[in-house]
Amino acid sequence: MLQNPNATDSVRTSDLATAPLPRTLWIELTSRCPFDCVFCSRAAMRGDGEHMDLRLFSKLIGALEAPEVLRLNYSGESTHHPQFFDALRIAAATHATTELVSAFATFPLARMEDLVSSGLDRLTISLHTLDPAQWRAIYARASVEAFCERMEALLEAKRKLGSAKPRIDLAFVAMQRNLDQLERIAAFAVARGIEELAVHPLIRRDEIREAFADEVEEGRLRETFRAQLNEIVARTRRDFPTLTLSLSTPELGAAPELGETAQASAAPLPQGAHIVSCDQSPWETAHVLANGDVVPCEVQDRRVLGRLAQQPLREIWHGEAYRRFRSACASGADPICNACVYKHVVMPRETRSRVAATEGAGSEMVRGWFPFDGGGAIWAQPEAALVLRRAARRSDLRLRALLPAGADGRNALSITCNGREIAHVENRGAELLSIDAVFRLPEGPLGDVGFLLRTARAFRPPGGRDARRLGFALLEAEIERS
Repeated sequence: MLQNPNATDSVRTSDLATAPLPRTLWIELTSRCPFDCVFCSRAAMRGDGEHMDLRLFSKLIGALEAPEVLRLNYSGESTHHPQFFDALRIAAATHATTELVSAFATFPLARMEDLVSSGLDRLTISLHTLDPAQWRAIYARASVEAFCERMEALLEAKRKLGSAKPRIDLAFVAMQRNLDQLERIAAFAVARGIEELAVHPLIRRDEIREAFADEVEEGRLRETFRAQLNEIVARTRRDFPTLTLSLSTPELGAAPELGETAQASAAPLPQGAHIVSCDQSPWETAHVLANGDVVPCEVQDRRVLGRLAQQPLREIWHGEAYRRFRSACASGADPICNACVYKHVVMPRETRSRVAATEGAGSEMVRGWFPFDGGGAIWAQPEAALVLRRAARRSDLRLRALLPAGADGRNALSITCNGREIAHVENRGAELLSIDAVFRLPEGPLGDVGFLLRTARAFRPPGGRDARRLGFALLEAEIERS
């Protein structure tokens, strides 16, 4: 994409590649937890922990602009925050997708209907075993019986209130000791109408009591454990075909052949490659700890890039510490990012003047694009960034796209070129608007030209299974001579 991928002012590390403010946030409502899970480093890292002050939480939420996803947890058990439901209400009022991960076995039964009516969109329940003795060894608190009682109470509350929310899915941390539980948990999920189960192979980053020598070696999954896990995942998928079973790391698959399209890659960055994103991209996401510290991700949660007690979020997000981190992340100069199993990687090349959905997503798509699914269009988020190469000073942008209707009968697509608006297209109908138009570009130097494309409304696909907030569908974009 870039002639000089290591340039400090590269597109990938510029303001164009960085959202105006984080779109997805992991907010640690509390770093306290009644559980003491065998794989968790919370106690070692946080000690007794603390609750986030609700005033700080409110200030943080108020500073956001069009957040996409708010995940109200990190190292602690958020349901034990004394103002948990107040925090849910504040988050839900943003109209972002609100999500929560919980062990759930200590959730108060008396508040189950309150949870269902709270506005929470998604509840991911951490379930690692259904064996009573193994439960005590893994969680060190509560019991299988307590968990099952609460699960049935939650499902009953949803039925009673006639609510589809929250959508429930399960997360399973895979260890050598509990591999035989995966199929049992899959059967538990299917019997209760739960459609998604995520498998997270154990990761040991910090110093904790357990060495987990059977699972990891020098920070990577052991081949024997990897093979066993792949085998049981394949069997579970075969036996429970209606259950969506996802894997959190590309370590379990074959190494991809890197090219111009971003690929998930667990291996260290090869020569000439670039990191363009990750599961917790520093260009669009942030973690905020209970004390107000802003850190880039769960892998680098000791790297404080700013403190909300001292600076506004916008100042932190666009500050020099974040800029330096993004630059080091993109080039692979940051050793933790370089070795991270969750990164998305491209082999840079010179930017093209044209991109087309029929040719797949390219590295010109800098930010805000959903993975190409092989169809006839590439969907963008409500805000997306695109870079194309300009070969003549007098040039036009030719755009072919589809713009969804707005829920209120109006939607619009705004296009800015290097900070200047060049187009504003409205859809006042009830159907997709087909756009095939040419827009004059302001005169400027040759080379890479950055575009920001924003829709006035977000479109959610009907049916409820697809939770994406879509902007528009790109068919083709090209810079051509005037």
